[in-house]
Amino acid sequence: MNITAIKTMTLMLVFGLSVEAHAQSLSLEQVLQRSVDHQISLKIARMQQQRAALEADKIQSMLGWNIGAGSGYNHDVGFTGAPADKVTVSANANRMLANGDSLSARGQIAYEDSEFAFTGFPNPNLTSQWTASYRKPLWQGKANPAYAQGLKSAAASDSIAQHQIRVTRDQIASQVVDLYFNLISTNKQIANLKSGQKRTQRLLDYIKGNEKLGLAEARDILQATAQLRSLRAETKAIQVSRQRLVTGLNRLMGRNLDAVIEPEFQYQVINGSNTAALTEMATAYDPRIQIRQAQIDLAQAAIERGRDQRKNKLDTLFSLGLRTSNGDATAFDNSVTSVSEQDWAGAVSVEYQRSMDTRGKDAVIQQAMLDKDIALQEIKSIQEIIQYDVEGLLSERDVTEAALNAYKDRLTSEKAKLKEGEQRYRKGRADTQQLILFENDLNTAQLMVTQQQIEQTRNQARLSLLTGQVWQNIKSLQEQGGGKPE
Repeated sequence: MNITAIKTMTLMLVFGLSVEAHAQSLSLEQVLQRSVDHQISLKIARMQQQRAALEADKIQSMLGWNIGAGSGYNHDVGFTGAPADKVTVSANANRMLANGDSLSARGQIAYEDSEFAFTGFPNPNLTSQWTASYRKPLWQGKANPAYAQGLKSAAASDSIAQHQIRVTRDQIASQVVDLYFNLISTNKQIANLKSGQKRTQRLLDYIKGNEKLGLAEARDILQATAQLRSLRAETKAIQVSRQRLVTGLNRLMGRNLDAVIEPEFQYQVINGSNTAALTEMATAYDPRIQIRQAQIDLAQAAIERGRDQRKNKLDTLFSLGLRTSNGDATAFDNSVTSVSEQDWAGAVSVEYQRSMDTRGKDAVIQQAMLDKDIALQEIKSIQEIIQYDVEGLLSERDVTEAALNAYKDRLTSEKAKLKEGEQRYRKGRADTQQLILFENDLNTAQLMVTQQQIEQTRNQARLSLLTGQVWQNIKSLQEQGGGKPE
């Protein structure tokens, strides 16, 4: 082997490897995974879900302790007209219970020193007061619906945010499926046109050979040349469309816009024709229905809270306190040097409150009821759409299958027709124009068979997306280590 041949083979090998490295073969599942990983809209939806998940913490904090404290100094003239100094320190704590009852405690220590005091009253005086209270609502607030329904609302909001992620994901996937199979279809068209170019080129070479022998005319060469140029021009035009599809997929995946994509095509047919079972699967998966169910829960929680707010307020309040007082005796009573007193106090009270205008509260309940009815109607509408989508895909499968069989029969006929035409052409019994027409007919038949197969596979992908099975397939690939291309 000479040096030139070795160099040529080396260049071919290097060039081949560079093209292979540049053109990446990607399955539909890989493109879907890359797209959902890249899309900013999905990242935003996930952050919104994280935000919604914090609502439960806000509601649960309703049962936490609230504490407060204060202190002060006061110099003023007392009721006797004598100046007095007073220092106070206070603290309080309160907490609501899950059943709607509430606890509270308050303590205060005060030190007072007056320039004048009545006989029998300690001066300076140190006083402490401690009080504990228990409030029990009998009507409004009973069983703490604000807390109980708040937790339900938080869970429903979290559910809505989670299912909204799936809605956004399915919207992205729908774009990917269309672009992916349009790219496959375009690639097949280009391959078909290039195959036609090869056959036309062979025909042109054959005609030129016959022209040298005086067996063909110049018009035959012109006709074959025009056919070849037409195929090349059509190929260039379709390549422009192909580049748009590649750009669209690269944008969804976050890749360089000029990165080459080689979609994988495996002919698939929708298996099974149980419309009811497929509809049930799609209905159980559809995140839009799950969102409406959560909206119903939100509305029901609002209704329960509104009904509680509409009730009259009747609370019972129990309190128990201890008061102590210590200080020096006044100078008018020399027999007593100090005073120390301690008293217990208890109280039971009933508080009643009624709103005379309940129109605003009634409006809140009615709005929530309307929200609930709207969500129920939307669920019915979505279920109807799902049923039509499933039936439509199955009907398209049947129609496409019938068309595919018809085009296969046509392809068989076109191959036989072209073969017979070529035999007659070699014998001078057919002209070039007729042979070119036969070539075009064969190209069309081959392309239509492939297109019908692509459409059947596209319908399978759409049904897989409708029932959520596509995400199960991606999950399986990830578990096998093949879900995310590097």
